[in-house]
Amino acid sequence: MPPARGGIHSHRSKTWSEAIIKTDIYLLRHGEIAASRPFRFLGQGDPALTDKGLTQIAEVAEIFRARPFGLILSSDLQRCRISAEIIAARTSGQPPRLDAGLREINLGAWEGLSVEEVRRRFPGAYEQRGASPAEYAPEGGESFRRLQERAAASLEKAIRLGGAENNAVLIVTHAGVSRVLMAQILQMPLQAIFRLEHYYAHIHHIRAEHGRFQVLGLNLPARSFA
Repeated sequence: MPPARGGIHSHRSKTWSEAIIKTDIYLLRHGEIAASRPFRFLGQGDPALTDKGLTQIAEVAEIFRARPFGLILSSDLQRCRISAEIIAARTSGQPPRLDAGLREINLGAWEGLSVEEVRRRFPGAYEQRGASPAEYAPEGGESFRRLQERAAASLEKAIRLGGAENNAVLIVTHAGVSRVLMAQILQMPLQAIFRLEHYYAHIHHIRAEHGRFQVLGLNLPARSFA
């Protein structure tokens, strides 16, 4: 999905507490990590950022250096934590708050395996997940429904802790987390989440006010905010 900007969607949330103040939320995916060949399920594995990923995040930090974030909330996995620390050092000067609720989806016994290995070790499981991605959980892992529940609780926390009127909150997280959050905000079924792309070091821009969420931009490069 290419970057998109504008007042895309607005609706009142029935499951999240009402924000009594206007809060701009910048949902940032961490910088680049090394790609595996062949593809392997990563989940809550904890690889470091690549040199390119560090450069990407430094560019984000430079663009946001004068932005008064009331809160920087991050997954505690290092690809997000390091991203958040770099940005915090250039902006608020305060360490980011870490939240395990923003971790990537837990893929349990699938983590580190290729698709071929999953099919061989767990016959039929890969197809089951494809048929029911919202509810199917790999052995020892979680479903996208469960991921959405914990990610929504973290977003609610970010809004609650965000601070004063017209404040801004930066959330640093993973592609899976951003997909399930945007699906809830846009009232999309979880079966459709892979229609939502989120590139490394790109931003979904959301505004929360009185329990209503408006999407101002999807998958935006940081230079869009310069």
